Amino acid sequence: MRFPEGVFPWLRVDIEETEKGLLVSLPDCPAVQAQFAASLKKAVVQGSRVAVPSAARTAVYAWLSAVKGTGKMRNGQGTESRKGGGP
Repeated sequence: MRFPEGVFPWLRVDIEETEKGLLVSLPDCPAVQAQFAASLKKAVVQGSRVAVPSAARTAVYAWLSAVKGTGKMRNGQGTESRKGGGP
């Protein structure tokens, strides 16, 4: 699956990995929220966060990498943060 590249180079998200899946906190930006929902069909809005099943984990990180235009995501660059038990 291809995602739009480099449309949100400033994007910062918070990702919490749980037993059921991922909880993604997106910024209060309608364009980001709409693009995320359009790209990840299994995403379910839960208040200020979006729940995504564990099976879509790779797609979430691929989407982040694409829309930021960063190629492969690297932990520790301040582009995203993880909570919970993930690699």
